[in-house]
Amino acid sequence: MLLPPHHTRKESFVITLHRALSVAPLIGALVLAPLIGAAPAQAAGDNTRSYTYSSSVAAGKQARSFALDERNGALYVPTDDSKTKTGALTRVSTSTFTVGDTSIPFSSGIDKLTVDPATNTAFVPRARTAADDKSGMQGTLDVVDLGTGSVVKTIAGTPTSVSSMAFYPATRTVYLATSTQVVPVGIDAGTVGAPISVSGAKYPSLTNIVIDPAGGKLWVGDKGSADVITAIDLKTNTWLSAIQIGVGTFEFPGGPIGGYLTSLGIDPVLHHLYVAYDADWMSDDQDGKLVVVDTDTNLILGSPIGLGDTTRGIAVDARSHEVYVTSSADAALRVISPDTWTSKIAVDFVTAGVVRDYGAGSANLWAVAADPTNNAVFVSHPYDGNPISATNSAISKIAVAGALPVVSALAPAPGQDGTAPTKPAEPNPAFTGPKAPALAAAPAGAVETSGNALTWDISDYANEWETHPYGEVAVDRAGLFTFSGGQGWSDPKTGAAQIGWSDAIEYRPYPGLAPDVFLTFANPYLIRQADGSAALSFDVAWGESKTNVSAGFKRVTVATFATLKLEEQSDGTTKISGTPDFAGRVYQAPGEAASPNSFPKSFIDYLTPGLRGWWMTTSASADGNARKVPNPLSGTFTATTTPSTANGPAVDGGEGAGSTPTPEPSTDPSTPPTSPTPEPSTDPSTPPGKPGSITGSVVWGVHDAFRKYILSDIAKGSITGTEGAVADAAGIVTFPLTETTKVPTDSIAFSGTVTYLGHLVGDTWQLRSVLKDPRIEISGTTASIFATYSARSMGGADTPAGAPVLIATADLSGSVLKTDANGSITVTAAPTVLAETGRDLFGGIYPAGTALAPLSLKVTVTPATEPSPEPSPEPSTGPSVPPTSPEPSTGPSTNPSVPPTSPTPGPSTEPSVPPTSPVPSTGPSTPDTRVTVPVSVGKSAVAVGGTVHVTASGFTPDEPVEIWLHSTPVRLAVVNADAQGRIDTVVAIPVGTPAGAHTLMLEGKTARGEIALTVTGDPSAPAATGGAGELSQTGADVAGVLLVGGVLLLLGLGFVLKRRRLAAAE
Repeated sequence: MLLPPHHTRKESFVITLHRALSVAPLIGALVLAPLIGAAPAQAAGDNTRSYTYSSSVAAGKQARSFALDERNGALYVPTDDSKTKTGALTRVSTSTFTVGDTSIPFSSGIDKLTVDPATNTAFVPRARTAADDKSGMQGTLDVVDLGTGSVVKTIAGTPTSVSSMAFYPATRTVYLATSTQVVPVGIDAGTVGAPISVSGAKYPSLTNIVIDPAGGKLWVGDKGSADVITAIDLKTNTWLSAIQIGVGTFEFPGGPIGGYLTSLGIDPVLHHLYVAYDADWMSDDQDGKLVVVDTDTNLILGSPIGLGDTTRGIAVDARSHEVYVTSSADAALRVISPDTWTSKIAVDFVTAGVVRDYGAGSANLWAVAADPTNNAVFVSHPYDGNPISATNSAISKIAVAGALPVVSALAPAPGQDGTAPTKPAEPNPAFTGPKAPALAAAPAGAVETSGNALTWDISDYANEWETHPYGEVAVDRAGLFTFSGGQGWSDPKTGAAQIGWSDAIEYRPYPGLAPDVFLTFANPYLIRQADGSAALSFDVAWGESKTNVSAGFKRVTVATFATLKLEEQSDGTTKISGTPDFAGRVYQAPGEAASPNSFPKSFIDYLTPGLRGWWMTTSASADGNARKVPNPLSGTFTATTTPSTANGPAVDGGEGAGSTPTPEPSTDPSTPPTSPTPEPSTDPSTPPGKPGSITGSVVWGVHDAFRKYILSDIAKGSITGTEGAVADAAGIVTFPLTETTKVPTDSIAFSGTVTYLGHLVGDTWQLRSVLKDPRIEISGTTASIFATYSARSMGGADTPAGAPVLIATADLSGSVLKTDANGSITVTAAPTVLAETGRDLFGGIYPAGTALAPLSLKVTVTPATEPSPEPSPEPSTGPSVPPTSPEPSTGPSTNPSVPPTSPTPGPSTEPSVPPTSPVPSTGPSTPDTRVTVPVSVGKSAVAVGGTVHVTASGFTPDEPVEIWLHSTPVRLAVVNADAQGRIDTVVAIPVGTPAGAHTLMLEGKTARGEIALTVTGDPSAPAATGGAGELSQTGADVAGVLLVGGVLLLLGLGFVLKRRRLAAAE
């Protein structure tokens, strides 16, 4: 169907028209007809457009999206009935705006589709069809004949979860995007093509895809760690990796727009790609932005265009070139006119009586489609209970009238392609550490090398850390560092070679939470032997805290190679390639379990124990261990004809080059043994004493921003603990140790359920997440948090509960971890990061690696009483006091020119942290210098499960204060003092707390206080089933308790703080 011609464009539009005509076969006469042979355009000032709400119709359940078939005059709406678990495809006539008498039924809910108007066919993905789907490719794509309403073909093996889809008529291919890749599906052949990866980032998160028929591209938005717009070649189905448009980080004159990429739209005639960004949830300014990208030049055009709050969809009118955007929280349809490139509200749906109220809690506005044939725009209202229907979703029609706007050209934004001076890259700071070693003596016949380069990123773990290059070291966006220049020699007869470089690369694993943790690798030196084996050494410095820093640099071997290849290239250069040894090389420190795979021993031994876990296989998760494997190394050099005159001493990093990995338990006499653990008495004549016990709980806020959002006036939700879990007023949850836990080894199970609810629409919570029965698996470097969960996200499908999965990892170091001689373990505010398998708990909006809430854990081992009245002296279990070292500077972290301070024996200078429990330590302790403050409660007695109003004053302003219930310590809440240093809060007494006298304790950094409290209830109720109050008291014999102490002590000594990165949502 051809539209009547309407007008021509001004001279400024001639170039665009010429480009449009050149791609007419791709776009079709439908789009181009209005541009040809028409009357003169009106002046911009005469362009008066009106947008009027017309009417609404009910259209099934959960109708978020739809597909417009302008050629056949239909709007197809997929629906999802969560109660019956069925779906339907409803047809709405766009000319009469009436709902068809019948719908096409589906055996499961459907939420997306795309159509082919030429064949009157729809393509409907069916997600999550298999409960045991671990491949992510057990979905199906139904091909539906819209004329008969029948499914004519079902293509299996498609993505199980589809985030966006698009259809390309030229090749009859449907593209299905997941969060990480794009999958092409050939409709005629019924085949599923190989997934197309479109990101080099560690954690991609694809949002939208749109077809650009003029450019032959599929545009892809990645809101993950890359935060870019990229593209796929539709002819070859390959990623156009050279296209990486960083819209969110682009430096506009007013700064980057920031926020989250939400939607894409395309105008193939203007060659415009429209990119919508929402503001951060916790930002004061909730208005989003629209950015225009030229699809020919890949340049960003003009300035950001202001949008409203929470963009859900973009539609482009192919005739007028207006851009329509649904601003859900504003309950508004916005229009961007191409004559002024500014936005305004076209329709307010609260005023129109279609949406009840403004704000995210009442948001009921989603998809949008522009229909120039009927001079209309359509939008969806997915939630029932709206003014249109109490039981169904609704579709609204907006009538558009008036003269078409005249398109104004947009100039490229400053700072691109020479259009404005760009800020020159700042040079790396100079490296002020040790000089590179002299090149070792060359054998007769060796020649000098030039053009030496070494490229590596060590491991996937290191690749995630913040990098700081020094001198001439370069780091690319994928995390690969390159040392260049240097000096070297090679022996053409034997293949032996040695090359050394200068400068350094420094890693900061957790710059936000642990800024004193660093590793610096300087002056690499590569030795390749004639047999092909090789070794790479560095001058290395490290720091774990302000007081635990290496005494300068030390040369150690960081990688060995059984085979390092040297391959001469056609251009005369020699390519270096090889993968470092790791598998089968056993590392074992005194008193610790052996690791079956590791980096070189000399390197690991040099590091402080808290930093060793990154460099060996431990009992961490499979994903964690996989990231420790060294990545391949590459490089180049050119052998000259100049004989080498190098005559320096041999460079020794402490390991032979390329030695075959063999089991090698550490027997290094220079490593001081750890203090012995007291052996339990096995004398049968010793009468048994009182059996010991193990109690514990874990406290976790899961995600601070998520909790705040749930409890905000926007979501108007709740956070509730059940089945033993207790949530405080801020939504921080305490999970008790399971009663079956008697000897926790490296897996500690907790019980209880926490439920997050938000956005009540009608009688349905639109946002619902449930986390159940967390389990903490501890290794020498990582605490992995597993749990069962289910979720319903705003605008997404339900994620049903399944087997426990890895939700997050927690990392511990320094003062966040405390142990005692009995094996008790306390973790205070350990940082946690989101795992890939835990993303759906939050609806997939946060990428893996996002910083989550800190985790605190306490497992108390009460030893059995010995019959002997005289206590026997115990050896110290605490670490020796580290030598005082210079604090790391902003430059290279350890400067050998500063002599290290001699170790001085003395008391521990461990940084102060808020105490996790006032239980006295079993060893010597520093006197408590905190101020004692008065505490008041509203009542001196409270029933189990009841609440207590707690007030106190005398803390410092904004000081974090932990509230504990004793005798068995259970943390009830963590609150911050107000600006006057006062605490005023309500805490709940956990179900299962035994009746009797208790003490309520407030523990801050500068002050503490306590007050007696009587708990009433049934004292015979079993504590283990009640929750986070009196935790399980299970008996154990003397040997069992001491075994627990030994196991937990060894585990505790191996913990380390690991922090990937701060997420933008924080």
